[in-house]
Amino acid sequence: MSMPAGWYDDGSGRQRWWDGGRWTDDFAPALGAVGEPSGSLSLSKGQGAPVLGFVGLGLAVLGTVLACIPAVFGIGVVVLVAAFVVSFIGLFRKGAAKWPSIVGMILSVVGGVVGAVVVVVPLLASVQGPAVPPTDVPTSASPEEPSESPSAGTSEGRPSPEEIAEGFKALAQAEGLTT
Repeated sequence: MSMPAGWYDDGSGRQRWWDGGRWTDDFAPALGAVGEPSGSLSLSKGQGAPVLGFVGLGLAVLGTVLACIPAVFGIGVVVLVAAFVVSFIGLFRKGAAKWPSIVGMILSVVGGVVGAVVVVVPLLASVQGPAVPPTDVPTSASPEEPSESPSAGTSEGRPSPEEIAEGFKALAQAEGLTT
């Protein structure tokens, strides 16, 4: 019994034409697992490759890193703006996946904010306010001569020098110091 003519597997994994009596030299194009030619790029739901989205995402990563380095903050901001624009354009390409463009846009905005914080906070911390003289030190008396003589009594709840000396002596004796 002879097999009818048609495309069959010839044993090598390729489809070959059987004319009913012998194999011909005609081979069918190789098919992938989902019925597409094996050399083609298959993306789900008929979407094309999101090249602009990936370029925008890569620029956003680079711009975020550069924006966090104070010496090249300006270059990082320029790269982040370019990343946002490229990702925005990639968002409106027909037939391309949208997620790389969306992630690129979000990362470019977040990277700009983080970079600005990294640069601005140390700058604000290094700025010193105006020098204000202390208000509790009298400015009329010269530093060599005291303006008032110390009082022997207590003033406003503070112990006198004699009371401090007695307290220190009591602590020293409690620890066993006699001299």
